[in-house]
Amino acid sequence: MFNLKANLSTVLVTSIAAISFSAVSASADTTYTVKSGDTLSKIAKNFNTSVDSLAQENKISNVNLIYTGDQLTVDGTEATQTLTSSQSSQAAVETTTPATTSTTTTSTTTTPSSAATTNVSSYSTTSGGSSALLRREIESGNNYSTFTGNGYLGAYQFSASTWAAGVAAVGGSTSDFSAAHQDAVANWYANSRYGGWQNVPTTGGW
Repeated sequence: MFNLKANLSTVLVTSIAAISFSAVSASADTTYTVKSGDTLSKIAKNFNTSVDSLAQENKISNVNLIYTGDQLTVDGTEATQTLTSSQSSQAAVETTTPATTSTTTTSTTTTPSSAATTNVSSYSTTSGGSSALLRREIESGNNYSTFTGNGYLGAYQFSASTWAAGVAAVGGSTSDFSAAHQDAVANWYANSRYGGWQNVPTTGGW
């Protein structure tokens, strides 16, 4: 009888320790690296959180504009609650098989070399619609340094007035023709004029 009580005490202590460890893990934040094709909505769904929560946590003013390679902090509490309950139950019955934790693995995807020039939101199009890449290819052969002196600017060949309006909307300087800034203005233009890239013409001017 003495040995049985000792064993029961050991199991109880082990269970409490496992539950405490799980509770601490559940409150930890996760750092997620944005991949090509990601949107805040998709990331929020994967981590069982909301777009508003992600935007507030990462100080994102435009929820339709994120970039490949961005490091986002994701509140891991909601995403790991189910896992915590599963681990606690297993500890109580002294099960040796660990719970599957693949759903909370932090992404370690290597950022491609062209990530700095890619606006992830510009690729969030419906089937058959246009895209930022297609528009760049039509306008400039996908060349961000296209300044031919014809009055049109950059990869998307904006007029000076459209470029100025876009910069005023997304921020920055009209003299900043970096690829990321051109992408941001193009994304604003596609959404403000056409209601999204899926409605942008796939041939001709825009």
